[in-house]
Amino acid sequence: MRVGEDFTAAEFRVQAVCGRHAPIYGGRPDCVNLGYLVEGTLYHSGDSLHVPNEPVETLLVPLQASWLKTAEVIDFVRAVAPERAFGIHDRQVNERSSASVNGWVGQETRHRYRWLAPQESA
Repeated sequence: MRVGEDFTAAEFRVQAVCGRHAPIYGGRPDCVNLGYLVEGTLYHSGDSLHVPNEPVETLLVPLQASWLKTAEVIDFVRAVAPERAFGIHDRQVNERSSASVNGWVGQETRHRYRWLAPQESA
């Protein structure tokens, strides 16, 4: 896939967006990263904080990674300004830190943010 290419998965139209991983450290070169916009409404940014050019109804927002700060998560959700956002990319954190990150993101973004427990649905 390349940025801008479309494909169909389970009868959903998916567009590849972004193209680069978020910066990790010290200006070292990053790597390829694709985000996916599903049916023009649901956005999974992958390992980037790329803000798409079109409105997003549902954002799947990365919560934790070695390259990511909570402040960046909050800024990303605010920049995308989705109708709703759900936290993903958080399996490296323990229960206490997860509660902290989810609390901050929910409090500071006001974009109907919610973290879903494994096996829970919206």
